[in-house]
Amino acid sequence: MRLRNLIFLSLICLSVATACNDNAAEANNVIGDAASPNQQLVQQYFDLFNQHDWEKLYDMYSSNAAFKDPAMGPGHHRLSKEEFVKKYSELTHMFPDLKDEVKSIYPSKQNVVVVEFVSVGNGEGGMQLELPICTIFEFENGKITKDYTYYNNVE
Repeated sequence: MRLRNLIFLSLICLSVATACNDNAAEANNVIGDAASPNQQLVQQYFDLFNQHDWEKLYDMYSSNAAFKDPAMGPGHHRLSKEEFVKKYSELTHMFPDLKDEVKSIYPSKQNVVVVEFVSVGNGEGGMQLELPICTIFEFENGKITKDYTYYNNVE
């Protein structure tokens, strides 16, 4: 009886481990051939970010997009194109080689994609940036309507 229970428990553990590995492989699919249109937009977003093309990046947003960012304070905010471009231009002035390294993309719902990434860059005087970030993007009609970004900005 005890051996049968042990075999049964082993089979359950094996099933759970296999399921977890399948989900992890799916979540770590940064962008593959079967990527949804919104996942493809996320890839385009990070390509433009890494090219520092702030105007084209802003054009990916709907006209009334909501932003959350610890650096902007609590709640959600609206940014004009000029404010958006200024914010990111100032950041690349501090870190000229700034880039985002996407670690994982997690499609959540039909119109939501969660992205885990690290912003890295080098500044004057040996200042280095390595900031883990998680952003929740919500899309509507091929445009970003919500950009809710989370990171620890206290150090």
